[in-house]
Amino acid sequence: MTHARISLHLVLLLLFCCSSWTHAAVLVSIKPIHSLVAGIMQGVEDPQLLLSGGQSPHRYTLKPSDARNIQQADLIIWIGPEMESFLPRILTASERPNIALLDLLKSENKASHNHDHEDHAGRDPHLWLDPLLAKRVVQLIADRLSLLDPKHRGSFEKNALTLQQRLDRLHQELESRLAPVRTTPYIAFHDAYGYLEARYRLNSVGTVILDPERLSGARHIRDLQQKIRHTGVGCIFTEPQFEPRLVESLIEDTATRNAELDPLGSDLPAGPDAYFQLMRRVANQLVQCLANK
Repeated sequence: MTHARISLHLVLLLLFCCSSWTHAAVLVSIKPIHSLVAGIMQGVEDPQLLLSGGQSPHRYTLKPSDARNIQQADLIIWIGPEMESFLPRILTASERPNIALLDLLKSENKASHNHDHEDHAGRDPHLWLDPLLAKRVVQLIADRLSLLDPKHRGSFEKNALTLQQRLDRLHQELESRLAPVRTTPYIAFHDAYGYLEARYRLNSVGTVILDPERLSGARHIRDLQQKIRHTGVGCIFTEPQFEPRLVESLIEDTATRNAELDPLGSDLPAGPDAYFQLMRRVANQLVQCLANK
């Protein structure tokens, strides 16, 4: 084969590779949302996960590898600055200021302006903890992915429908599972469960910390101790992303139990099933602690 033919062969090969590679690089901030995105993109491409360990997005410090992943992304799907407060800073300093973003909290609030809003809408960023709200989030993500990669629109839409049907079944399961403990008072570690509590009519009477980025003051701790004594609090829940010693001191010399809730599924393997495993485990942890009152 002559040099000219070899060169032509290489050019054609490069053109074929470049034209056939149409997948977009999708980066998702936290595991529950990554799981939903992975379900929508199943059979097309695997999205990347930014926070893969047990870190809290409220207190996260970016590693150099995270910055590289952000720079290489075509689309970043996140909750918004109310959750990933570290992300706006890195995006402002990015060498690619026009990276496409999907801010789920802002987008969902806009999309649902004609719906009945829960009291916590617009301030609680933990929107994935309501499976029926997660259905709307799935549609937002599928629509955005279809704009980014129209070649795979059919796959995204089909996967989204399957995922929404699965979320309907999960909702029915959680409704039944949580019903027996609906009236039992408890204290969560921080204000992360508003969507879950509103959907399943749970009886949260307070939180250990008011702000996940700051320690609680002495007055708030005294108020919690009063609640524990006078309202029959069944459980106080810790979270793996936060130090549990404060909870242990609160329940000392009381009959109140403590257990762990993890709204992020820190130790779960990432993928399409992680969201469903997370939600079932949260429900089971609530029931196991509260049902023993």
